[in-house]
Amino acid sequence: MTAKCEQFETNKWTIISSKSHILGSGCSSRSQVPTLSCCDFCRFSIELKLHHLPEMVFPNNILEIKYDGQSGIRFCALDSLRDVDPCRAPVKIACSKEWKESRMDSGLVDKDVNMFDWTYSTYYEGTLFGHPVVEATDERINMEKLKVQEEILFYSDLTLFEDELHDNGVAVCSVKIRCMPSGFFALLRYFLRVDGVMMRIHDTRLYKETEWDYVLREVCRRELYTTEIPVGKSGSLTDPGSFANTLPIVLPRGVSGDVYNLADIILSQALVGSYPNELVLSYLRHSLNCQLVSYAAILQRISKYDKFQKRSCVIILLDFLESTLHGITCRGKPEESVLAIALLSLVDWLLTCVRSGHVPKDGTTNRLEDRIANKSIQILESLLNNDFIFAMLYLAKHDDAELYLVIVNKCQEISQDVQNSMDTNIPHVHNVLIKLCNIEFKNSTKLTAMESVTTYNEPITYVLQPLLAIRVMLNPTTETQVLVDKLKMIRQIKGYSNPRLYCELIRACLMCLRDSLSKEDHGPQWGAFTFIKLPHIIKHLCEDSKSFKASEEVIQGFEMLLEMFPLLDFIDSHTACSCIELLLNELVKLDFVTENQCSSIIARRASVVSTLSSPNPPSNVLTIIMRTEPTLQRMLRTLDSDYSKIQEALVSMLSQVLAGNSLELILAAASVEGKLRMFVSKVIKFNEFSKQINLQDGAKSVHTNAVLFDMTFLMLCFITQKYGYQSIFLDGGNDTFFEKWCRQCMVELGNPKSHETMMGECDPSKVEALLTAIDNGEDLINCDTSWDQICISIIGATHDVLVAWENSTLSSNDVKRILDSMRSTMFCLPICAAAWLCSYMQVLHQDALLKPLNMVQQLLNVLPENEESQDNYYKCRQVLMCQIIRKMQQDLNPPTMPSKPSHSIISKDPILEQLIPIWESILEVGWLNVNAAQKLKTTLFTAGSDWFVNNLIKEMMKLQYRDELEKAVDLLFAIFHFDIEFCTLALLELMPQYLFNPDINVELIEPQQTALAKLCSYCIYASVELQQNSIVKNEIYKTTNNMDIDIDNSWPPNKIMRLDSGDCDSSGTGINGILLKALVALFRRIAVVTSRHETLCRETHFVLRLLEQLVMCGRGSSQIILRHLPPTLLPNLIRCVPELFTVDLILNLYDLNWPSGRKAATSDLCLLQKTRCAKHTDDSSPVDFVKKIIFSGYYVKKQNCQIWGNENPRISMEKQMHPQRVTVWSGFWAGRVITEWSQRGSYA
Repeated sequence: MTAKCEQFETNKWTIISSKSHILGSGCSSRSQVPTLSCCDFCRFSIELKLHHLPEMVFPNNILEIKYDGQSGIRFCALDSLRDVDPCRAPVKIACSKEWKESRMDSGLVDKDVNMFDWTYSTYYEGTLFGHPVVEATDERINMEKLKVQEEILFYSDLTLFEDELHDNGVAVCSVKIRCMPSGFFALLRYFLRVDGVMMRIHDTRLYKETEWDYVLREVCRRELYTTEIPVGKSGSLTDPGSFANTLPIVLPRGVSGDVYNLADIILSQALVGSYPNELVLSYLRHSLNCQLVSYAAILQRISKYDKFQKRSCVIILLDFLESTLHGITCRGKPEESVLAIALLSLVDWLLTCVRSGHVPKDGTTNRLEDRIANKSIQILESLLNNDFIFAMLYLAKHDDAELYLVIVNKCQEISQDVQNSMDTNIPHVHNVLIKLCNIEFKNSTKLTAMESVTTYNEPITYVLQPLLAIRVMLNPTTETQVLVDKLKMIRQIKGYSNPRLYCELIRACLMCLRDSLSKEDHGPQWGAFTFIKLPHIIKHLCEDSKSFKASEEVIQGFEMLLEMFPLLDFIDSHTACSCIELLLNELVKLDFVTENQCSSIIARRASVVSTLSSPNPPSNVLTIIMRTEPTLQRMLRTLDSDYSKIQEALVSMLSQVLAGNSLELILAAASVEGKLRMFVSKVIKFNEFSKQINLQDGAKSVHTNAVLFDMTFLMLCFITQKYGYQSIFLDGGNDTFFEKWCRQCMVELGNPKSHETMMGECDPSKVEALLTAIDNGEDLINCDTSWDQICISIIGATHDVLVAWENSTLSSNDVKRILDSMRSTMFCLPICAAAWLCSYMQVLHQDALLKPLNMVQQLLNVLPENEESQDNYYKCRQVLMCQIIRKMQQDLNPPTMPSKPSHSIISKDPILEQLIPIWESILEVGWLNVNAAQKLKTTLFTAGSDWFVNNLIKEMMKLQYRDELEKAVDLLFAIFHFDIEFCTLALLELMPQYLFNPDINVELIEPQQTALAKLCSYCIYASVELQQNSIVKNEIYKTTNNMDIDIDNSWPPNKIMRLDSGDCDSSGTGINGILLKALVALFRRIAVVTSRHETLCRETHFVLRLLEQLVMCGRGSSQIILRHLPPTLLPNLIRCVPELFTVDLILNLYDLNWPSGRKAATSDLCLLQKTRCAKHTDDSSPVDFVKKIIFSGYYVKKQNCQIWGNENPRISMEKQMHPQRVTVWSGFWAGRVITEWSQRGSYA
């Protein structure tokens, strides 16, 4: 049923009335885990801290009054019930006393029950939205004018909620409005009638006349406790309008005496004479204890007192402050907005007292002046030492910057007076003045009262080495700024100093280099990264840090690195050089450090290198890497030359590049310098030039042209396989032959190609001609077809040969002869044939794979060289061709375990049994080698991120010791960077299971829950950094496959509740997409946890740990994430575990640069202080209480018993005529009772 909406407009005012059905009695979505987006019932159940809802709630009955479509006031059921105090002492029905007396022996009277306000008394006055200005005024609504009969232009009457109080009365909240030509009038009324007990009416009236540019709002509270309301005969009392004006007016709840300036009146009377009236002042203290006046009102009134010549009055005010400051709190919403400014005004007044009481030595002074000055400083010191008051002063400093500037000036003047005086009686004045001038909030490492999570000092970091290994594996061409941003994020979440970061960064690169020295395919890559790209990364990090001692911090990092001599000794002994010296020399070339700064470190390391013994022969990869950079520059200049003039020279140069590992070195240098795409584009240009065959140019020129096409094709295939198509061609590629062939035919892991699409490009006539030429053993170099057409036609020829072999038209020898002829001179043809065969095998049944596999294997067999082939650089091209085809086979069936070679597409071992040994080996050594990284990558893209994250988290939660968990968190965080976005989403989806699933909820204990919260925080910040990095958005994870993730479609769209709505511009800097949805969903489910549990438990402890970790990892920038917290989460959590909250944590949860953030922080700080005060009052120790009792008779009586409490208990104690005697069995030793004494039926 849709809501019925009515709208009325007058001038710039719009009135919208919405009316709909009653709230259901259960969840309409049937969700096992209720969320705010499920239905109205779940939303009310989560956001309201009520044991029961009223019998009739109308969730969609809403009245909205807007001005100019921007700001106004709204009346709705949810907000009205949110204002119900669940801790209010409940009203008792008329027959309560008789019921108790009749059941004294049943035990029900003394049974503990969940007490709550079953009358749903609300002080709701409407919900303001936008930015309306609210001011106090003496103007009142003219009720006589409202009695004039006028035409009603619009009328609406809405019921928000109603309850019949179990047939003991009625409680109803309604709102009605009428619009006349002269203006409009609205009435929000809460009416309560408990038969035979009381009546209560809370009215909020809004009135506006047409010519006004403002709206008057009046609040009236009426209440009457009476026995004259007949039980069951209340028909005449159903209409509150008939008798509302006859009920006596009462003060509003809490600190309502402020409305009538009660504190101002009492203080004025107490200080009217030359000496204070302490009796009247005691009335003020009594009013404060009875909550008739607020602390803010008293502080504001005292700060306005300017008659400092009345020394006695000033002293009595200081004494009053000294006795009340320890209990400063906030008891209501109106006080929250003024308490901080009141405290700041009080500081200003106390400084004035210091100045008035301090007189230089050449003047006159007396004892009262010294007392005023000393006591003022003591009170200021107490204010600054109170964490709650200090936080409020910090917030007030931003709200009223002008007043704080006045305070700073006064502090400077007082400091100057103290320095000019020869002696002073003001203790600690300098420290107090310095603190007042520097009221700053600093990020604290102790955010909660729980066991600190920052006391663990990790000897080394386990996150950088696997993170760099994964980043370089996924995209070796990653730009320097991308890595710099990632390292800055690591420095932020881990809290590393700059020297520590530089040291760990170099250590991580050297560890990867150590692992790759024995692997020919990765040694050049890591050598180039460490000694070419790493110095540029360090320089960028130093520039971004904006440190004045950047070069000194780098040297400090190298000095810390010297302590890791086992790693340095291994690298230096296996490379026969000093890696420290090579790195420092590169930094010197960048003009970042000087030779004098490096000389001492180089000398210290050189003395050690000279004594190391090197293997025979040592690896020369570092020396070659340092020489590769100028070689690359010469090659790029050569490739810029005219093609027609350098064909033979180019073939000679490329043959040298293909020999040995020269190509690896050249590509490694090009990738780390960011010149790989430039190199590829120049090679593609020559490949395009050489694809044409012109028989008129002569045999030698045709041969050279064919070899050049073959070489460039092989090089481009090798580069594409190594770095990925998307990493090389960011814009999707052009229309060159190789780029089109690569998009359609190149075998890539996770990116299958259609074999039918490849066949569709073939011309049957050209395929038949090509197959005839190959079968006859003709030299394809001398044909008149271009090489691009030959490469396309060879696919059709391979298909025809396979079909003929399967139909037994060709024998195995015939197939072998054809394939050998195909690869006799040009090696680009076997690659094209193998690419089609691999794509074709992806759709075949396992039983039909034998013959295609044999054809691919035949293409890999080495042919004997002949004299003619030596001139065509046959050997280097054949080796490169075999590498390319083997890589195709590996991409077709990636291995996940180092088991015996198998051609099975599906592994016979369960994938979990493959994952666990890999993880255990990584956890044992604490770093990630190349083989393990490849296996993890394959496992992730095979099983998906949900399965991958779930099982790794299970393995982490099995660990028991903190050092193991810290290592596991760092390693998992790095491993998730194979696909950090989807792994983070999977982790966020997993968190509610640990909160709601009882089967795994038992694992949520310390220290496991701290590790889980830390890992979750790390991943969230890494995903946010990924979204905000504009460079990564376009190129990250181009070698991976596109994976889908199942996101809950029930999440609402972008409209979410924000703590800082209204004054923060989040465009361009916030979180978006599925990450935002997952984060909001997690926070809403956490809000369910805090609403369900009212005491400390595993779930609430984990929620607090998660918030703590988000703040600590954010280091001042956590608001971009925490701004999405539901508004009810923090208040519920504070009520649940106030003893674990700290002021620092609350201040870190909000963006204090915006008024809304400061307002929300003030509200939570006041709630925390109020909860602390209430708990301190309630938690009077029974042992201490017993110590205060002195028994002087046989039983407790009024002469030897006192009752301590904040309120009059209003109880009478009945005493038996013949009281029971107490028999005591006890012994006394060393002045205390050592055995218990008991009374029949109970223990005392």
